[in-house]
This record gives sequence, C-alpha cells and structure tokens, in this order.
Amino acid sequence: MSRFFDKRREASRRRKLPKFRYIADNTLPFRRDAEGVPCACCGELTHEVYESGFADSAFTGALCPACVVSGRACQTFDASFHDAEQCEQVSSPMAMETLEHCTPGLNTDQPVQWPACCGDYCVFLREMTAEDFENEELMEELADDIAAWEIPEEAVEETRALLFRCPTCGKYRVFFDLD
Repeated sequence: MSRFFDKRREASRRRKLPKFRYIADNTLPFRRDAEGVPCACCGELTHEVYESGFADSAFTGALCPACVVSGRACQTFDASFHDAEQCEQVSSPMAMETLEHCTPGLNTDQPVQWPACCGDYCVFLREMTAEDFENEELMEELADDIAAWEIPEEAVEETRALLFRCPTCGKYRVFFDLD
C-alpha cells in the first residue's frame, strides 16, 4: 500500500516541476527538501532544489525550478548552465539560449558535450544501464558515437554513459562522462 502512495507522491512532485525542453521529466537534477530552502535568485522558499551550479561560475547555492527554467538564474548571476563551445553546434540561437540558460546542468565529472541531431539538441533521458549495454539494437545505433569517443570496446560498459534522444527523429546519442 505504501508503494501506491509513494508513486502518487512522486507523480505529484513531478507535476510541480516545470517542463524542461532538453531533460526528460523523470531525470530532472533537483533534490527534494521537505523543509524548503530560499532560492538564491528570487528568495522564494522552494522544496525542489537545484544545487549543481553553473558551468562558468563558482556559485554555490540553492535555485528553484522556476528561476532555472525561465533563465532568470543565469541572468541574475551572469552565468550559464552549459558551455556552448563544448556542446555540439546547432544553427538555432534559440536552441543554444535554451540549453545554456534554461536547462539545468547534469551531475557529471566533466562538462557535458550535449549532443545535437536534426538541427536541435537532444533530450537527456538517463544514465545508461546494464540492460542498455546489452541491447544490441541500441548499441548498434550508438556505434558511431562510441567510436568517436575512442573508448575500447571492453571498457564501454564500465564507463559512465548518459543516454540522449533526438526530439525530431528519435535517434539515440550518448555522452561518456570520463573522469
């Protein structure tokens, strides 16, 4: 019975978070704080807290989802969540702006080289699982990305990998978080 309530509570929590264009709903990098903390940007009390900071700033503090998704946090602190120079390039200034200033950073050891496809950035789905690595069809689709990273075949499954998907054509892409 408690599983049912846990699922309802999680669904309710997700409904309170805004929609991020380049991150799947179930993988948002916010932690839940039961007591709430003030957002360093707007000052409002927030129970959903983003603390991963910015790509180009030593800022440490709590940000609410509304300040992240609106770009207000980046504007207030003159910072960005992603370094566009390290991401695959797209021709749309709007897509670059959304990724840099309205898409929270992911908890990685190195800056994410956000993949692009069909002229837009891909959506982050999740960290790859053992099942993903065993999925021959998926691994075949990711073969070009894996080759570009020059990771030895025997080391691929041992390397932390983030799975992305093109919002237009549905193609999967991968980013390896090398430490």
